[in-house]
Amino acid sequence: MKNNFSLLILILTANYLFAQVEITNYTTEDGLLSNNTSSVWVDTEDNIWFGTQDGVAKFDGTNTWSSYTKDDGLIDNNVTAICVDSDGNLWAGTDFGLSKFDGEIWTDYTEANFALLDDRITYIAESPNKHIWVGNKMGVSIISPQAGPSDPIVQFTVPFGGVTHITFGPEALISTALDGLMVYNGPNDVYFINESDGLLSNKVRAVAVDGSFQKWIASADGISVFDANGQFMGDHEYIFELPPPDKLNPVEDIKIDSKGSIWAGVYVDYLVTEGGISFLNGSSWGDYDVEDGLVGPVVRKIAIDSKDNIWVSTSTGVSKIGAVATSNSHLYKKNQVNIFPNPSADYLILESPPYLKNKRFEIQSIDGKSMKDGWIVADKQNVDLTNLKAGIYVLLIDELYQSTFIVK
Repeated sequence: MKNNFSLLILILTANYLFAQVEITNYTTEDGLLSNNTSSVWVDTEDNIWFGTQDGVAKFDGTNTWSSYTKDDGLIDNNVTAICVDSDGNLWAGTDFGLSKFDGEIWTDYTEANFALLDDRITYIAESPNKHIWVGNKMGVSIISPQAGPSDPIVQFTVPFGGVTHITFGPEALISTALDGLMVYNGPNDVYFINESDGLLSNKVRAVAVDGSFQKWIASADGISVFDANGQFMGDHEYIFELPPPDKLNPVEDIKIDSKGSIWAGVYVDYLVTEGGISFLNGSSWGDYDVEDGLVGPVVRKIAIDSKDNIWVSTSTGVSKIGAVATSNSHLYKKNQVNIFPNPSADYLILESPPYLKNKRFEIQSIDGKSMKDGWIVADKQNVDLTNLKAGIYVLLIDELYQSTFIVK
């Protein structure tokens, strides 16, 4: 039994060490066309593409940068959206229409020559049947792989404000600026998920679909989760730590990595200018911001490569967050919660900042069983452990903090 317990301590120590993350930043000094980036895309060969205010930049992930501008055939240098389809074609959206580059030929798609709903492109995505869905300020234009500038296209409008994001689960999911999430199964099968259904805000910025086809809807007020049938499951309102009492968490983008971890880009420009990348680890959120090495707070979009590196586009450059096995030791480190002694015997001293007062805490066994709970009533308080057997336990505080300790 003693050997097993030692092994658990070793595993616990390893988890704390593995929580360290490497953040690498890239700017114009490295090869980026402009530090002001609007979008990011990872292609099937793990090349990273960035839409910037001065054109499109491509990075192979190690050493080589290349770029495309109006001089090469791009319709405009101020790129607002980007996509590289499964055949390797580059699609770049601007406020003056859309450009496609197949490696040799540039083709422009606009209101004038292709009857796009609107030249102001906001998002581009490839559907499972290889059609290109072009979101704009009016709605969606769908381009088939064989379509040329003179061919008719399928398109539909959305409510005022236009499209902010497009992704695909069993259906097409179109995020709208002011009217919630549009679920599209065809022109005769459309419905909306909005505030009346439990959505935190109708100002939807993005959506991600997990392995159970749950919809993680990112909005101006946080994240709402709906099941595969569109039924409300719950909210995540406070996912990024802000100086108290600020709690506004507008989410700019959301993605899910190969392990099923949720990653969200947050940018706050209200009273404070803060931003970063939050990740959900079990029931708790952690985050990375400029204090951790992120290139800047104005997060625009995120993408994930095949190795689960997180690529972040911001207004001041791009960051790569090295592949992370999320660990309890990093979660909300800036809350400065201290628990000691560790290992403990009859009691645990819980020391926490004032803004965690009146938050609920819970102690769980290592297999997730609730063993004890209570409330934080002081900056420093004793927690009675006399009824707990020797072993490893997890301390949780609301959705703000999670850490592991040992009872001997």
